[in-house]
Amino acid sequence: IEQDGRALLIKRAIRPAKGSWCFPGGFVEVGETPQQAAIRECKEETGLDVEITGLIDVFYYEDYRGGGVLIMYKGKVVGGQARADNEVAEIGFFGPDELPENIVFDSNIKTLARWREGKI
Repeated sequence: IEQDGRALLIKRAIRPAKGSWCFPGGFVEVGETPQQAAIRECKEETGLDVEITGLIDVFYYEDYRGGGVLIMYKGKVVGGQARADNEVAEIGFFGPDELPENIVFDSNIKTLARWREGKI
């Protein structure tokens, strides 16, 4: 999610990677499209209403649960009030030269690198 040239990141308040920064996200629920899940998860974690404006990439990952697919969307804020839920310690918008050092998850690191290069 981008606003005024700055990317939305959350500081995780839960494991894995508690205390690290990443994009808002989560899992698709039964009866929900991936796009609906992305919009819902962003609202739950940040209080912000967002609109998806494009597809960035699809990533395969493996972690303690096994393998999975992560779909990364580009979007913009269209409403709501920023507030962290119980899974989020902090919410921030960061410019390309202001990114925090402790960013987690390979998909997030790669996406932010492409964003900084102007490729997204």
